[in-house]
Amino acid sequence: MKLSRNYYNYILYGMVFLSLLVCSLPSQLLKSVETHIATILNLSDHGLSTDSTKEWLAHFSLMAAIAFFWMLSYLSSSLRLRCIVRTGGMALLVVALTSTAIELIQALLPASFQRGFSWDDLGSSMLGGVSGGLLGIGMHKLLSKKFKNSNNEKSGDFDLNTER
Repeated sequence: MKLSRNYYNYILYGMVFLSLLVCSLPSQLLKSVETHIATILNLSDHGLSTDSTKEWLAHFSLMAAIAFFWMLSYLSSSLRLRCIVRTGGMALLVVALTSTAIELIQALLPASFQRGFSWDDLGSSMLGGVSGGLLGIGMHKLLSKKFKNSNNEKSGDFDLNTER
């Protein structure tokens, strides 16, 4: 079975590009999509269908996905604390830079786009980044155990992302 970091990298960079693209679109274009997602997630029954909640959820989800795939792409197989802190720090840096770029782009958009800079969006993005990073660590550990056991490897140098 071949398992490569390239797959995660493609998803990661695609998510960064998608985040920058979607968050720079006029808000009128996204209203129907947001309403549809809120209906699917049943947010209106819980009083969570307000525009600010939908926007918070969008920023949180996008940045959680970016941090998640960053951790899967770049976390080494050792899972030592030093490696986790270094990779997690880089993931949060990427999330912070992407979130700031999104907010700056939104601040520069014309008023007709109904977009602007928001500290709340930055906060929800960072919270999503931390959550996605933690999920990425857990998933990496789970996948590396699964593939380690399935390949009957006894060494601690198993790399989830090497081709077999």
